[in-house]
Amino acid sequence: MQHAAREFAAAELGDHSWVMVLHDHQANPHVHLSVRAEGRHGQRLNPRKADLQRWRETFAEKLRGWGIEAEASRQAARGQVRNYEPLWRIKAAEAGRSTSARQPSKSSP
Repeated sequence: MQHAAREFAAAELGDHSWVMVLHDHQANPHVHLSVRAEGRHGQRLNPRKADLQRWRETFAEKLRGWGIEAEASRQAARGQVRNYEPLWRIKAAEAGRSTSARQPSKSSP
């Protein structure tokens, strides 16, 4: 996974400084990339949705190149909706400071 992440960063973030760390001590190994927004030539990194999808596809391709099964499907295609409770609300509830429950999210078919 680390090799694939390095290849991805070189391909997609070549003009930007970046660092990465591999977390393999958990049930779901993953890599964090931290990228400097300003590139070496002054160009700022400003990814759009299409860029993020391309990044997912590129990373999945790099993973497959190292023998790791990966797919770059969108959450909507997998039928997943993530609506996490904000951390501040969780901590407030744990401390007994929560006064109201979060309203359920709106969803469409």
